[in-house]
Amino acid sequence: MSDLKSLISSEEWRKREAPHVFPTKASLEWFGRQHRQRLVESGALLPRWGRAGSLVDPERMSAEVLAIIAEQAQQRGAA
Repeated sequence: MSDLKSLISSEEWRKREAPHVFPTKASLEWFGRQHRQRLVESGALLPRWGRAGSLVDPERMSAEVLAIIAEQAQQRGAA
């Protein structure tokens, strides 16, 4: 993560950047649980517990989500 000021809540990111990919908060939470390690290691996700929720780097989160979805689609196509 390059700048603390650029971090936003995961829910804010979902509403702004990906409501068509994650129509509900629960859908993003599920995706985050499934890919938590990769999202954290890439710097896309800064997990926090409690009501405050996790923070994301919007650019990195968008890039990682796109990469994960593309990889999953490619794997399903190859199967």
